[in-house]
Amino acid sequence: MQCLNTKKFSALKFQAQPKEVYLIILILLSFQNAMKNSSLQIAVHEQEKANKNLLRLAANQEHMEDDGDSKVLNVMDILYNELRDKEQSLREIGTLNQALIVKERKSNDELQDARKVLISGVKDVYSWQYWCEENGGT
Repeated sequence: MQCLNTKKFSALKFQAQPKEVYLIILILLSFQNAMKNSSLQIAVHEQEKANKNLLRLAANQEHMEDDGDSKVLNVMDILYNELRDKEQSLREIGTLNQALIVKERKSNDELQDARKVLISGVKDVYSWQYWCEENGGT
């Protein structure tokens, strides 16, 4: 809206009564000022709302980042603890496996010794039997 200049109006020669014209000009000027003030107030109000929204959005974003970071850290802690537990279990299984390998080796050695004794015994039985047959006795 274009500003009204009181100097232009005062320089004009009006045919109407000067008091009425002056009141109309004052009313128009006050209306124009009210419009400016109203527009300015609306703009200030909108700016304040935008600032509040921006601050709220920033706070929410920061809160979300904090939540996200803490959630990620919690998940990482859980996964790290699970990994440590699995490593411990793996070490225990490795120790048990070594014990079983040693036991298997010992059992296998015992079986090989028993096999040798059995084979030797069978050979003795056959050779005794053979000797008996050769020598006429049973």
